[in-house]
Amino acid sequence: PGPEADLAGYIVYRSDAADQPFRPLTPQPISSTTYADTGVRRGVRYTYVVSAVDSAPSANQSGWSDPAEEMLP
Repeated sequence: PGPEADLAGYIVYRSDAADQPFRPLTPQPISSTTYADTGVRRGVRYTYVVSAVDSAPSANQSGWSDPAEEMLP
């Protein structure tokens, strides 16, 4: 979790393949520091990144985290 007092939450993005763009899985910021992606298929490698969003009237968004790859066997 980020230490910022004005942290509104996090947006989780997923790419379905190396040549595919990232798309948001959480259109609104979530406050949790964990996320379960229930829309995955077995044997497909997914890449995830996360950005933080603050609570300013015109919300500021951080850059993306380092990517994390996962695959459901």
